[in-house]
Amino acid sequence: MTLPEDFTNAVREWLDQHGPVPCTIDNGKTQLMAIYKGLVPGKNDKQAANAVRDAIRNSRGIIAPEKTAIGLKRKAVGEPTSAHDSERKKANAISNPISSAIKKAALASANRAELLANPLVSHLVLSESELENEVKSILRRRLEEFGGMSIEEALRSGGYSVYVGMTRRSIADEFLRFLTIRGSLDSSEGNRPILMKDEDFRDHFTMSQAIQILGAVGVEVHCSRLRYNASAIEDRLQTFMKDELGLHYPNRLFRAVALGVHREDEATLNGEETIHRTFLTIFKIAENSVVKFEEPKSYPKSVRFVNAAGEQTTVYIHA
Repeated sequence: MTLPEDFTNAVREWLDQHGPVPCTIDNGKTQLMAIYKGLVPGKNDKQAANAVRDAIRNSRGIIAPEKTAIGLKRKAVGEPTSAHDSERKKANAISNPISSAIKKAALASANRAELLANPLVSHLVLSESELENEVKSILRRRLEEFGGMSIEEALRSGGYSVYVGMTRRSIADEFLRFLTIRGSLDSSEGNRPILMKDEDFRDHFTMSQAIQILGAVGVEVHCSRLRYNASAIEDRLQTFMKDELGLHYPNRLFRAVALGVHREDEATLNGEETIHRTFLTIFKIAENSVVKFEEPKSYPKSVRFVNAAGEQTTVYIHA
């Protein structure tokens, strides 16, 4: 639960006044509890006391290091507690991908089992070896959009910025959807555009601007009647780029390996002729155009893309 701003401000004022000491009933805890209960009706004393504790842990550094597990470095006085926003972000960066990968694998496995048990579509399911062979074939494919290079050669060259996606819609409708705030034609959830016009991230490139100004092109690399197959190809291509090649922004434009829906549509399960496509969205990067942050990060501050007319445009990366 997010704590009320007026309450957290009151806690910060208490910290500024008292410094690195425990918060007790003798030095202001009772007053902070009363503020919390006034802002959040229906809370009892225990809940208010917990809110005070959590708010202080979020804002103040360690004042008395406790026991530390063997092999871990004990934190010093003044360092952020494990409840501090900065520490939670570090922990989430580790746990979220692991949790997502486990969940995704379970969903894919359940979907595969359902497909294999369905006589209408079981013959369409690609085996692991067939999926791997298809990915190898895709990576060997030469594209005009990559100047005649194979997809793998282009990815290794560093001269292109590439997004990998999967859709049931046409490539024209979908290959730049990831740039928009909405992110999906039928989703109520927002999306965070990655290519911005300014370093303050106030304005993003629209789909039409990405084509006309940045020179974006979309290429279908695989199609299947099954979402399972198209999604598995998407996963493997993204994993190849992220893990095997070690690509970062701006050379890869997806934030994480595919986390979308893996279950088939009812129409597919009923034997209807549905088509799912795996595609690449491609931008050409101008030579020596990457601008790095003064403080090193895993992604650049900006880069310039080149369109078909040779015009270069600066793009800021909203990682």
